[in-house]
Amino acid sequence: MTQGGSGVGFALDEAQRAVVDLPAGAGGVVVGAPGTGKTATLIARVAALVARGVDPDAILVLTPSRQTATALRDRLALAIGRATSGPPARSVASFAFQIVRAAAVIADADPPQLLTGGDEDQLIADLLDGDAQDELDGRGRWPDWLSPAIRGTKGFRTEVRLFIAECTTLGIEPDALRALGVRHGLDAWVALASFFAEYLEVRAGMRGAHRDAAGLVREAVGLVRTAPPGLGALDRIQALLVDDAQELTLGGVELVEACVARGVAALAFGDPDVGSGAFRGATPENFARLAAGLGEVRVLGRAHRGTPAQTDLVRRVTQRVGAVGVVAHRHPASGAEADGSVRALALRSPAEEFDVIARLLRERHIHDGVPWRDCAVIAHDSRQVSALEAELAAREVPARSSGPGRALGALAPVRDLLRLIELAGREEWTV
Repeated sequence: MTQGGSGVGFALDEAQRAVVDLPAGAGGVVVGAPGTGKTATLIARVAALVARGVDPDAILVLTPSRQTATALRDRLALAIGRATSGPPARSVASFAFQIVRAAAVIADADPPQLLTGGDEDQLIADLLDGDAQDELDGRGRWPDWLSPAIRGTKGFRTEVRLFIAECTTLGIEPDALRALGVRHGLDAWVALASFFAEYLEVRAGMRGAHRDAAGLVREAVGLVRTAPPGLGALDRIQALLVDDAQELTLGGVELVEACVARGVAALAFGDPDVGSGAFRGATPENFARLAAGLGEVRVLGRAHRGTPAQTDLVRRVTQRVGAVGVVAHRHPASGAEADGSVRALALRSPAEEFDVIARLLRERHIHDGVPWRDCAVIAHDSRQVSALEAELAAREVPARSSGPGRALGALAPVRDLLRLIELAGREEWTV
C-alpha cells in the first residue's frame, strides 16, 4: 500500500496500515521509536478519514507548539487535497485560544488577547525593576540571596515566567503558593507568591482581556468540561489527532481528556523516550496519563529512517532511560556493527569544539560534495546557537541560525515606532 498520493511518499508497513485503517471513532495511543513513521502514519490517517467521507473541518491535528503545527500544515493540506475553513493543524495554545474566543463571542465579552513570551518577559522585567526601586526605599520581598543583580538577568526572568506558568497549569493560586512556601520554609516561594499576585493584578488591569498561554489553556479546559452544546470550536470536531504527544504539558493532556469526555475520538502519537520539553512542564508522567486515559496502545516497530547501526544506538540509549508508563515500543539491540555514521568526540575547550565542528563541516562540503545548505549543527540552547553562528563564520564556514531570533518589540527602532504610534493615537494633547 503506497501513500504517495496522500503526501506520505512511501509504502506503509503492516503496523502503520493497521492504525490508518482504524474505525473513525477509534482512540488510543500510537508509540514508536524515532524513525518508525509516527507523523507519516498520522498524515495517512487523516487522508484515510477524508477518503471515507469525514469532513476535513471535523478533523483536528494538535501539536505542542506553533513551530510543529506550521511544519505539518502543508503536508496535511496535500494529504487532504481539499480546501478547509481553517488550518488543518493547530498548536495547543491556538486551539485553546479558539475555544476561549468562541465562548467570549457567545457571552458578548471582550475577546481574549494572548500575551506573547516577549510581552510576558517585559511585564516581569518591569515588575522586577519596581522591586529593585522599592529595595532602595527600604521595602523588599525577595530573600537576600536573590540580589537585584540576579533578578536583573534574562535567565531569572525566564525561570519566573515558567514557574508562574506551571502554577497556573496546576491551578495553584498565589495564596496557596504562599502557604506552601511557609509550610516548607521556602522563602523564595513566599516572595514568588507576592510577585505572582502583583503580576496577576497588573495583567488584569491591562487594556483588553489578556491571558498568558498557560492561563488560556486552563480556561479552555474549564470551558470544554462545562460548556453546553453550541460552542462551535468544539461541536464540529469528530476526530482529534495529536502529534509529538510526549511534549504535552499537563494542561495539554487535560485539554485532550476534556475533549474525549465530550465525545471526541482522540488518537495520540509519540515517544516518551525523546521528550525535550521538561523545562516547559512536559514529563513522561503526562504521556503515561494520556495513554491510560485514551485506551489501547499500538506500537510502530519498524524503523524507516537511519541505518541499522543508528537504530541499535537509539535502542541502547533508551534502555538506560528510566521507565514511566509506556515502554511497549522499546526493543533490544540487534547487534548491528558500527558503520561510522555516528561519532562521539570529547574535547577540552569550547574553542577546540568550534574548530572541530568547522573542520568536519568543511570535510563534508569539500570531500563529500555536500552543499552548505544541507549541513546543520544542532545546539542545546539559543546561546550556543548564537556562539556557533559567530564562531563558524570566523572560521570561514557560512552559518545562519534558524532559531526564533529577537522579538521585534525588543529592537530599539521598533519600540520607538510603536511609541510614536501610541502618541499619535491619543485623543487629547496637552501643550
